[in-house]
Amino acid sequence: MELVSLRVTVGAKPGEMPPFNATLKSGSASRSLKGRRDAFDGVSESMIPYEVHDRYLLSAGDTIAGPALIEERETTTVVPAGATLTVQDDSSLLVKLASGAH
Repeated sequence: MELVSLRVTVGAKPGEMPPFNATLKSGSASRSLKGRRDAFDGVSESMIPYEVHDRYLLSAGDTIAGPALIEERETTTVVPAGATLTVQDDSSLLVKLASGAH
C-alpha cells in the first residue's frame, strides 16, 4: 500500500486554544539563550557573532536585541543587528527593524 495524498482539516472556535507557552512567565529571554555562534551578515558581508535562542523557551513579553538567531525544529528566525524581536501575547514573533535597515 502506498499513501500518495493526505488532507486533514482542523478547526477550533476563537478563544478555545490557549496561546503557546501561556503558562510561562514573561520577562527576560535569558533562559532561552543556548549560546553564541558566527553567522553571515548580509549588510556587512562578513561573519559576525549571533546569540542563539531556543524558540520553545520564549514566552509573551520576552524581548531579544539582534543580532540573534531564534531556533525552532522547523525554521530559524534571523534578528539582524539593530533590530529587536518581541514575543507577542499570541506567541507570534514581531521583529522591528532599525530605521534605514534593509
